Amino acid sequence: MTTSGPNPLARVQLFRGVALDALNALLTRSVARSYEPGEVLLSEGQPGTSMHVILRGKVRVQRVPEGLTQPYELARLATGDVIGEIGLLDGLPRTATVVALDTTETIEI
Repeated sequence: MTTSGPNPLARVQLFRGVALDALNALLTRSVARSYEPGEVLLSEGQPGTSMHVILRGKVRVQRVPEGLTQPYELARLATGDVIGEIGLLDGLPRTATVVALDTTETIEI
């Protein structure tokens, strides 16, 4: 991914203190993604092979508890938040599903 302005990762709390050169290198290896309302970004049970930084929009993090059929909302996240970082680090399957609440743009790392 390339960007003409400042590196958007520099505004994310997780990356505070990381050198700009390293952030620029990370950004070039990342992919810009766009999701419409209701679209799934990450699904519970999928392998955790990437993470997303929300550049614009809002998402709902949800799970379907064992024995139930309806999802339970765990959190709502928005611009500047990070999703999927734990799965990326530990390599275990995703523990929740993330759904766009409105048009959402992310950087997938």
